[in-house]
Amino acid sequence: MKHGWEYRKIAEVTSLVADGDWIESKDQSETGIRLIQTGNIGVGVFKAKDDKPHYISEETFARLGCTEIFEGDCLVSRLPDPIGRACIIPSSINRMITAVDCTIIRFANTIYPPFFVYYSRSKQYKSSIDNQTTGSTRKRISRKNLEKVVIPVPSIEEQKKICSLLDKMNRVIEAKKEQLKELDNLAQAIFYDMFGDPVTNEKGWETQILGDVCTLKAGKSIKASELSETMNVNLFPCYGGNGVRGYIDRYSHNRPLPIIGRQGALCGNVNFAKAPFYATEHAVVVAPKTIMDVVWLFYVLKLMHLNQYAHGVAQPGLSVQDIEPLPLILPPLPLQQAFAEKVEAIERQKELINQSLREVQTLFESRMDYWFSEEDDDLGQLDKLD
Repeated sequence: MKHGWEYRKIAEVTSLVADGDWIESKDQSETGIRLIQTGNIGVGVFKAKDDKPHYISEETFARLGCTEIFEGDCLVSRLPDPIGRACIIPSSINRMITAVDCTIIRFANTIYPPFFVYYSRSKQYKSSIDNQTTGSTRKRISRKNLEKVVIPVPSIEEQKKICSLLDKMNRVIEAKKEQLKELDNLAQAIFYDMFGDPVTNEKGWETQILGDVCTLKAGKSIKASELSETMNVNLFPCYGGNGVRGYIDRYSHNRPLPIIGRQGALCGNVNFAKAPFYATEHAVVVAPKTIMDVVWLFYVLKLMHLNQYAHGVAQPGLSVQDIEPLPLILPPLPLQQAFAEKVEAIERQKELINQSLREVQTLFESRMDYWFSEEDDDLGQLDKLD
């Protein structure tokens, strides 16, 4: 344990620990008191999801005896993964309650809430949560077990100092991520300026059927047991319907090509895979039959919004037959190559930002380890106390 720090169970440093309310679909309404659910709890951040809000009426609030939550309260998700993730409730124009699988934590004056949220992102907290988690097929942590989780309690002044330093690094990290988004948007803006919308083809480019000028082929079945979570010099990325699934010791493509996800949450999403790589049956590899710039082709496919051609509700899917008949604009090759050169310049800028981002993230993780690592077995022993 850190010298001079105390360690206490959550139950010992709070004025309130309570689960949210059991709200069924029939209890919900279109307006009223905002219902916050597990999906609103990110890893250390509150996800507003204002495009899909849920509410209950004042009458339902009174009838069910709901517990209101307020700005500054901490919410902890008891499921699903990552179990135990936490966030702070921001200010809102709405009154709010939370769902039963969320635990409300209102700390006493010995804990600065942002300090707890940072601690909830640490390896030590995750280990403590894992020790208190139950269930085999659907793991969760009960409120009573969450109350047993031990957290560090340095002085309030030290907690605020640590948060201030981590906040600065977080702001740099978020700023760099925003730069990357802006560069992605820039590449798309350049495409629209040069070629227009590839679906409406308002610039009147020659078109051909996608399946006539490109080979579209789904990958092969692969077992999860054959994949590794990390890559080394002998392994290659394996793409599935939602992007990289893992890494494998064989590959079937030896040049960069676009890949379309045809099943899963990101059905219709387009990735650009650098060689060598492997694709599963849930991904479609697109290879030009004629001379065509593959970087340009990637952006065309990406901006065709292929998810609109998916079928199925519970599990959307795209087949090769859904994609092959689509018209593909074909501007002159020199224009395709000119666009690709601009994209490559943007990619070089992105790599510089990504390198800087990795350095700041490494520094952030090292500071987290420094402040929240276990220096002996005492904290682990505290986790086992009733």
